[in-house]
Amino acid sequence: MAQTEGTLRESRRGSRPRAGQISRLLALAVAAIALLAVTAAPASAKVHPFHLEFSNAVANLGSLKGSQLLDPSVPDPPATLDGTVDQGAFGKFTVPPEGFVFPSKTFNDVLLPGLNVTVSLTTDQPITGTINQGTGALTADASLNTDIVLSGLLSATCHIAGAPLSLATSGQLIDDTDPTNPVTYDGAPFAPPSYAGAVVGRWASLPPSTGDPICAVVDTTIAGPGGLWLSGTSSLG
Repeated sequence: MAQTEGTLRESRRGSRPRAGQISRLLALAVAAIALLAVTAAPASAKVHPFHLEFSNAVANLGSLKGSQLLDPSVPDPPATLDGTVDQGAFGKFTVPPEGFVFPSKTFNDVLLPGLNVTVSLTTDQPITGTINQGTGALTADASLNTDIVLSGLLSATCHIAGAPLSLATSGQLIDDTDPTNPVTYDGAPFAPPSYAGAVVGRWASLPPSTGDPICAVVDTTIAGPGGLWLSGTSSLG
C-alpha cells in the first residue's frame, strides 16, 4: 500500500503543469481572443450604405422592343436601390425588398389606339450582388414581379411573379425593331470619378402571367427573349 501510495503521489507531481507551461497557455489564449476581436470587429465596421439610382431604362418585352420604362427627358422619377455593402475590394451588397423602388410607367396607344398599358416592377426577395469599388464593375441577381394593367379600350390586370434577372455592367441590349437601324444599349461600369454606369440583364422567356382572361394575349405579346437596360449612378456611404 505504501509503494502504491507513493507511486500515485509521484504521478500526481509529474502531471502538474510547470509555471512556464501555464504562461505559454495563457499567452496563446490571449492571442486567440485578440485575433477573434481583430477579425470580427472590421466585419461589422466595413458595412456601409449602398445606393443605386437609375434615370434611364429600356426594356425588350417580346415584340415590344425599345420600351422606355424610365425616360430622363420627361423626366420620369428615378428607380432606386438602397441597401448595404461590405466595402472590400469586391464588396458584396444586399438590397432588401423595400429598398427597391421602381416607378410605374404608362404607355398610351399600345398596339391599338386607345389601349393604355401601365407597367410596375417590384420584388419580394432581397437583391444581392457585388461591386468592385476600384473599377465599378457590378453584378446583381434579382427576382422581379411585374404588374401589367390595361386601361382605355378595355380593363384588365396581369401579374408575373418571380422572374429571375441577372444584371451586369457588361453586355448589350439591342432594339432591332428597325433591322436596318438597330439601337444598342451598352453596359458600363460605375467607375470613379463620375460613378455613372449601366447594367444589362437578359432572359430567354418570362413566366406566364396570372389574372384576367386576356392575360393569355399579353403573354403572347411579350413572349420569347427579352431584356432590361438601366443607366444611372452608384454611391457608397
